[in-house]
Amino acid sequence: MSGPAKRIVALPGLPATEALAAGLAAIARAGDCILLEGPLGAGKTAFARAFLRAAAEDPALEVPSPSFTLVQTYETKIGLVYHYDLWRIDGSAALAELDWEDALDGIVLVEWPDRLGELRPETALTIAFRPGAGDAREATLTGWDGRLPFSFSSWPGVSSSWPGLSGPPVAAGAAMGGPDKPGHDDRGPGHDDRGPGHDDRGPGHDGGGPGHDGGGPGHDGGGPGHDDRGPGHDENDQPAHDERGDAAA
Repeated sequence: MSGPAKRIVALPGLPATEALAAGLAAIARAGDCILLEGPLGAGKTAFARAFLRAAAEDPALEVPSPSFTLVQTYETKIGLVYHYDLWRIDGSAALAELDWEDALDGIVLVEWPDRLGELRPETALTIAFRPGAGDAREATLTGWDGRLPFSFSSWPGVSSSWPGLSGPPVAAGAAMGGPDKPGHDDRGPGHDDRGPGHDDRGPGHDGGGPGHDGGGPGHDGGGPGHDDRGPGHDENDQPAHDERGDAAA
């Protein structure tokens, strides 16, 4: 017996990630659960933010990371949406205090779904993000058989190949600086492991442009639920710190 169908799509930059999120928001319905997997900085929060803005039909909607609050709830045009970040919970037992059972009647987005354990919904759509160069990433979609489009070509920037990229997706360790380089993040401004002030794109260039955090100009994802990664930082920012390590969440 074969498992759920898998679809692999290329997301050459943040606009493609936002297009994927908006496309899925358009077909989401009450009772749906979307599980967001991937290493730190892979784009989980960027996807969730874009999904919620599309669902609310509000491109300026504030979507803080729920790293400390663990869950944020949003009234949207498609119904109530719960956004969970389960990094800090010890196991599925803690979900009883986070309205998990009630949330399943709405639409649920879950970052770090491995913490769900036996509570992981069998009918969920799982999106596993793999980071590439800069804002590029690859997404593997598993589940929602018969509901996903045959082709994503009508979704701007989303494709099944990697046009215009400098190379294929890279391993999480390489993208995040690797475990043998504690405190080092080669996505930081103007810095890579060949010495300060030097990278392939020129000194002082971080691929996101000044003030760019994946949430739109001037948007830092702050507000309620903002964590100790510092002001103006979320999982798509470069230099940021919290208990999960020295890379962005």
